[in-house]
Amino acid sequence: MRPVRDKMEPMGKKSIIAGKGKILVSLTLAGIVGLWRGSALATVNIQCSGNLDFGTMAPGPGGGVVEVTPNGARSVVSGNVTIVGGAVIVPSCLVTWTMPQPVQISVATASFNIFGGGDTMTIDDFNIENDGAGPVYISSGSSAPVVDIGASLHVGNPQAAGSYSGTFTVTVSTF
Repeated sequence: MRPVRDKMEPMGKKSIIAGKGKILVSLTLAGIVGLWRGSALATVNIQCSGNLDFGTMAPGPGGGVVEVTPNGARSVVSGNVTIVGGAVIVPSCLVTWTMPQPVQISVATASFNIFGGGDTMTIDDFNIENDGAGPVYISSGSSAPVVDIGASLHVGNPQAAGSYSGTFTVTVSTF
């Protein structure tokens, strides 16, 4: 078994060598979009950094679901998956806008598949800012929020060892 190595590269990409029988998941936040609705004078921007990285794990009989919360906690929420050391990373997004009004921050899709190792896994149950909040966050006023994003990963069995990746989009709009 080779050791797992982490090396951060520009634009949040991650290079990993995973040991046999283990999988690593790292999602890249891509196509980040600043959208605006309503007043033509309002501008809104979002800048996100970091990947949604579920870390390294080993699926057992039947597979299972692993959750990473917006605060970076990782746990097996169902099934038979063993979490193997290593830190997780959650993306943080800073939102700024020019008008004193609430904004809506959301993940553009409810679920999607990630690919690697000749296999796929599904990511869903996105949570923005706090666990259980769901894929939409509405700011409470005109202050610039920094929000973190978590989600759930469905690990199959059998699940091919490898480094899995995919992209998702976060949007922001004014009311």
